[in-house]
Amino acid sequence: MAAMLMFGVSSCNKDQEGVYNPKQKISVIYEQGSDTWESYDGERWTETDYYDTKMHKSEEWTWDGKQLQQIKGYTEEGTLSYTKTFTYEKKKLTRVDYVDAQYNNNAYATFEYDGKLLTKSSVYGDGLLYATCEYTHNDKKITNVSYTWYDYDKGGSAINAAKQLAILRLTLPQGQVSKNIISEHEAKIKSRKEIEGIARITLTWTGNNITSVTTTLDGSSGSETNSFSYDNKKNPYHLYMDPESIEEISDESGFMFLNENNILTARYYYDNEGDPNSTVSRTYTYTYDNNDYPVNCTYSYKYSTDSYRSTYTTSTTYEYQK
Repeated sequence: MAAMLMFGVSSCNKDQEGVYNPKQKISVIYEQGSDTWESYDGERWTETDYYDTKMHKSEEWTWDGKQLQQIKGYTEEGTLSYTKTFTYEKKKLTRVDYVDAQYNNNAYATFEYDGKLLTKSSVYGDGLLYATCEYTHNDKKITNVSYTWYDYDKGGSAINAAKQLAILRLTLPQGQVSKNIISEHEAKIKSRKEIEGIARITLTWTGNNITSVTTTLDGSSGSETNSFSYDNKKNPYHLYMDPESIEEISDESGFMFLNENNILTARYYYDNEGDPNSTVSRTYTYTYDNNDYPVNCTYSYKYSTDSYRSTYTTSTTYEYQK
């Protein structure tokens, strides 16, 4: 099951966290991608593998006036991949349900507020709490995040526990006896819940964009420091809250919706506790419409060593409501 949870945040005082109402609303997203692998034998680089996907409709967004109601995701073949359904209370997003159409996995994310500010997000799968994020603000912007994830099977994972419950629900016959068995099993799993890890994340802002993110793990001396640059155009995801990327919270895909503008470059530096440190770079290029919203984004990721390199590229096209 895909990891879940994402958040949005205000970049100026009039904005409210949990209220996503852009002037231009996405209606359809199309994507295509390619991945190339090469190896070096001491004299020349040789392509060892190549993969690509054709341009296809990847998401369809449904709005009810000012509120986003549902997103449907599609495979390259055009079959339904997942559905996200958004629930609101007093205009604020409070829950997003995620259903994986291919693997029949269900999850949901919840959001809690103090006035206009987001204070906590949680993600659940098959009734089990997977992770929580608690947010600290400075000048009405999120500056620190405490991300906690949980283990329900010592030495294993919450995913395994959720799969056990899913199998029981699919194989046991209907009836009170089956319900009792499932409830007892779920209670045993929940009683084994342990904190698997805690990440401390610091966000540094320049204007209305996050330009630096530093992540440390409790019990570890290693760290990750990421830096970012931006264009001066309108980010169509600004204040959008998505249930899919909590595990990427220190990555640009995990917080890009906090920013007023669109990311151009991302640089990742990893201090690996005595192992060789590493740096990874990613770039984004855009074309825009007359209202300064992106209509196409090309993303490129490159990784290389002395004997191996890979290049991953995706092209994303946006259509907006007319």
